[in-house]
Amino acid sequence: MFIDYSLEFLEHKAHETLLDYSTQFQNKSEEIGLSQEEISFYQKLSAITYMRLSLSSNEFPLDSVWNEKRQRSIRPDDLLQEDLTLIEKLLPIINNLRLKAHFADILWLRTKDHKMAICASEYYLQFFLSKNKKLGLSKSWMPATDECERGLQIAKKINNDSLLINYKDHFLEYLKNENILPNNARHLYNLIYIAHKYKIIDAPILSSIAESFAHLQQNTPEQNLCELYFDLAIQTCNVRKDRERLNKLHREAGMWLISTAGSSRYYTTLTNAVHHLRKGHASKEQIQKAHDILLKKQQKLSDIFESFETSADIRPLIKRTRQILSQKKLQPALTNFATFPLMSYNNENDYILKCIKEYPISFIMPASVHDNRGRIIYKIPAIDRSSTKYNQNVIEDNIFLRIARIVWSTRCHGFILPGIEILTKEHNITRSNLFRFINKNPIIPPGHEEIILEGILAGFHHKMMVSMHFLIPQFEAVIRHILNTEKIITSKLNDNDIQEERLLAPLLAMPDTEKIFGKDLIFELRGLLCEKTGYNFRNELVHGFLNASELKSIPSYNIWWIFFRLLISGHYNK
Repeated sequence: MFIDYSLEFLEHKAHETLLDYSTQFQNKSEEIGLSQEEISFYQKLSAITYMRLSLSSNEFPLDSVWNEKRQRSIRPDDLLQEDLTLIEKLLPIINNLRLKAHFADILWLRTKDHKMAICASEYYLQFFLSKNKKLGLSKSWMPATDECERGLQIAKKINNDSLLINYKDHFLEYLKNENILPNNARHLYNLIYIAHKYKIIDAPILSSIAESFAHLQQNTPEQNLCELYFDLAIQTCNVRKDRERLNKLHREAGMWLISTAGSSRYYTTLTNAVHHLRKGHASKEQIQKAHDILLKKQQKLSDIFESFETSADIRPLIKRTRQILSQKKLQPALTNFATFPLMSYNNENDYILKCIKEYPISFIMPASVHDNRGRIIYKIPAIDRSSTKYNQNVIEDNIFLRIARIVWSTRCHGFILPGIEILTKEHNITRSNLFRFINKNPIIPPGHEEIILEGILAGFHHKMMVSMHFLIPQFEAVIRHILNTEKIITSKLNDNDIQEERLLAPLLAMPDTEKIFGKDLIFELRGLLCEKTGYNFRNELVHGFLNASELKSIPSYNIWWIFFRLLISGHYNK
């Protein structure tokens, strides 16, 4: 019978990945000559063997491939009783520990059989240990920490002391072995965090280990993890019983941050240093030293801008940012942050016309626009000064070039980044704080509130990769929603009489859009999202041209801020 093939395959393939199992069964289901029953059986096995961990969900810690009918991933609660019987039959003969743990976990989730829970927890731990034993304690990074955490979750859920002690002993074996730290710093941090989260090791022990690792990580390639280790040591320190040690940890963290304040993250690093020094009751001289370094670095950055172009002196802008945001209540501070003026289209247009008149040689030849891979993606035509009226499209191309190089950069470094630092240091910006601006906001299409909330919140925590993937598609949704609310048609009929929705660039080009949102905002959105002489960020993102650093750059912060500006305007115009 066709089940014999499955038994033989699962029994003898001990080192395959879950994808290998799933692919093998999927390929088997596509063989010629199989009955419908056989095809269904192998497809079901393909989905079951591909169940993978999703620890972000307490309710559904395992899911599998996407199911079109359900419009979501397949989960253990979708399995029928006959599927569970099959899993129970296959479990004893599987040699792959990861798959064995998943099968036992599925049975535990569905049947609540404590025997299956114990098996799943033990298999998860065995898989974690086998992966690390195979690599060697001092040779490579520690994989399978998710499986380890899931096993610990189950042991904690059923309150099995024997399992918890077993996990504790193995955790301590890794955490007390300093030889594995150089290649495993990040993963050892995860182990300490997991041990603290599930309270399987006494907090003072974890605090001492974290402090030791913080010192060992200094002056290493991954020394940025020192701050994380110091934070863990502080979190796990007993405040009531060891106040002096807690103060000492804060002071050490602060002094280390001062010594490593690089140019790229100096503002965050030094403000965190001041925070730690104050918490640790450091001397006024130590705190003043951090302030002096911060001011010196800010002066150096301002000098760089000043030497590049005198109009890009951002020191007055940073000062103004502090004046309108600092020492304000949260709602007025957020409102001031969102209502900062946009660039003026008319002013920029006048500036380019002035440059054409005063520096004509800069415009008599076509200009090539290159992308970050060195390709020519656009050519700006030369400007014919003999003409009585310049081509406005060419004027706008030059405006986009200028604001991309100067205006948006100045706003980002002089206003947005300092503004985020001030707001997040003086206020605890949470989902609930931001939800008041999103709930029933007339600019947001129904059902899009959670998407936009996650994108805005991520931006306040500098998670711009997350923010951009959430927010950029929502610009089109928001604009279309507002136009539809105003009874403006946003679709069109093609030559085959098929009704198509207008995409972002055509929506921004509609006169009604400019009338509702204003020329300045629409021009900025065009440059940031669509125009090749600007950042063209929307198209670069959706076609996969942007790398991680580019997703955390100047255009990301400007796009995020403009979306937040739209939210505030919609909130107060309800």
